[in-house]
Amino acid sequence: MPQLKIGINCSILSSAIGSLNQDDSVDLIITQGLIASHEAAHFNYLNKPVIAPVVADRILQSLPYNNGISNKHNYSYVASSQSVEKDILQFYKLTPFKQLLIPIDPVILKALPALRTITNRIQQELGFNLTFFPVDSSLKSILREMPKNIDAVYFPPFARFSLADHKAFSDGLINRKIPSFSLLGRQDLELGFMATLNGRKMDSLRFSRRIALMV
Repeated sequence: MPQLKIGINCSILSSAIGSLNQDDSVDLIITQGLIASHEAAHFNYLNKPVIAPVVADRILQSLPYNNGISNKHNYSYVASSQSVEKDILQFYKLTPFKQLLIPIDPVILKALPALRTITNRIQQELGFNLTFFPVDSSLKSILREMPKNIDAVYFPPFARFSLADHKAFSDGLINRKIPSFSLLGRQDLELGFMATLNGRKMDSLRFSRRIALMV
């Protein structure tokens, strides 16, 4: 029977991937998480196949890509049409805002410096103000502590919070009549977020099949 080894997404994530990369008892690595998938893409050399199922924005993350393939030895991922820039532009068309809040895991903000560059350019082009809100322990802290003048929220993936947490956060935004846009997609839409461009049910099925074929 194949042996399953699980690496936890934490401050030692990169070294954990490195250890698995050197472990002769491991034949295949599946990076179950956005940061793990991102970190693996930027390893100098991968000794064994790595499948990265969680990608938020291929361009923003500077993932290897050439004519439909990663073009990086032993690294495979599913490239979707998700784009932070495209999302924010569409969000602004739906409901022009002046003060946009993006709650975000500090680890992701540190790992993706291009996120600040892209969002700064967009806000200068459209003339709104952007606030990044670091989220460590709970989504409730956003509702309690976010600036009073926020009139829109762009919501990136938060895998460590439950659907109930997402629902409570969405309900809080609805009560305050603050429009929201989800990067993740339909799952958040069904929980009450206002809009999304991603996550069709057919896409989820195709995604699962693609990962199985890679394995």
